[in-house]
Amino acid sequence: MNIKFRGFIPAVTHYVKSKPVVEVIMEVFAYGFLAPLAIVGISFFIFMMITGQVNYELMSNSTLY
Repeated sequence: MNIKFRGFIPAVTHYVKSKPVVEVIMEVFAYGFLAPLAIVGISFFIFMMITGQVNYELMSNSTLY
């Protein structure tokens, strides 16, 4: 069994060169900014629900204050 390890830098270089620049920029934005933002936001809301800091009465109202 012959396993070749190309390394991280050559693999990233090959990936970037095989894609259009706009697609690489959008992937960096999506996975580098939006995904962590969503994970932190969902985690924060779950933490607030567990600790009792969410006002459920305002969520059930159909009118906005």
